[in-house]
Amino acid sequence: MLGGGQAATIAPPADYFTDLLPGLMVYGIGLSILVAPLTTALMTSVPTHNSGVASAINNAISRVGSPLVNALIFVAVAASFYASIGQQVPSVDTSSHQFRTAVAPLNQPPEDVSPQLRAATTQASTEAFHLAMLVAAGLMLAGAAVNALGIRNPAPAGRHLGPAAEQPPPESGAGTPSGPVQASAEAFHKPQPQAAQTGPARSS
Repeated sequence: MLGGGQAATIAPPADYFTDLLPGLMVYGIGLSILVAPLTTALMTSVPTHNSGVASAINNAISRVGSPLVNALIFVAVAASFYASIGQQVPSVDTSSHQFRTAVAPLNQPPEDVSPQLRAATTQASTEAFHLAMLVAAGLMLAGAAVNALGIRNPAPAGRHLGPAAEQPPPESGAGTPSGPVQASAEAFHKPQPQAAQTGPARSS
């Protein structure tokens, strides 16, 4: 136990640093390097006038996606847990509401259960946990594949640029200098027409 109750200290047990902390650190690093670039890729891939709708969709999916994935994983966990108990202890009706209320996946069984059922529950929880990790890893790999194939980072000329965005340089044609055009001062002055002669022509 950690914290209150019968725990004498708030320090975590030694196996916390080997069994739980490394996974939490990897998960935190993954979130930190994924969320910000993914949000940036989304917001820069839509026109400026649709940025509000894009932000709303992104927030809605991030809120709904996590509970939905957890529910799908728990369905796989529950199915594996009770199927394993049914194979180890055939005399137990694992489909009854009373049994499922007393014995839940990934939890300690009640004290009044038989040693055979307790051992079967422990093994079934271990197998269900392994299945949950495999399902989670598969979903992450599927998400990585979708990101690798679906997210593109086009050149600045192919993006929709807003009024305040930096405009790309114009494409230069063949033989046309791509830098600024330098002109002499005479190019900005109009040539003055010559005055007509009004007097008699003189012959030499």
